[in-house]
Amino acid sequence: MKVLPSALIATIMTNLDIRSIQSLASTCKTFRSCAAHILSFVPTFHLFDIAPLMDLLRPLLPSNPYLRSLKVDCTRLDDSSLDFLISPSLPELCLYNCADWLWRT
Repeated sequence: MKVLPSALIATIMTNLDIRSIQSLASTCKTFRSCAAHILSFVPTFHLFDIAPLMDLLRPLLPSNPYLRSLKVDCTRLDDSSLDFLISPSLPELCLYNCADWLWRT
């Protein structure tokens, strides 16, 4: 990957859907770094077709001041993920398949 410039990799990755970017990000440090940069500008994440693990989701949701909507299938997450997912600057958060979570009161 050191042969291709990061700008070229990022340009290619901007034409992919979120699921494909997530798959690429899990393959190597170069792709993970490019994905984090690209995803720091995405205004919406709607991850219904995959149920990500937290270790895959965390690098894909860096500090993103543009993120306005996050919809996640929580089948493979637990309620401790809330600390990471909830943000005061996030107007819309939809969690699906989280009925088994132990909700804190």
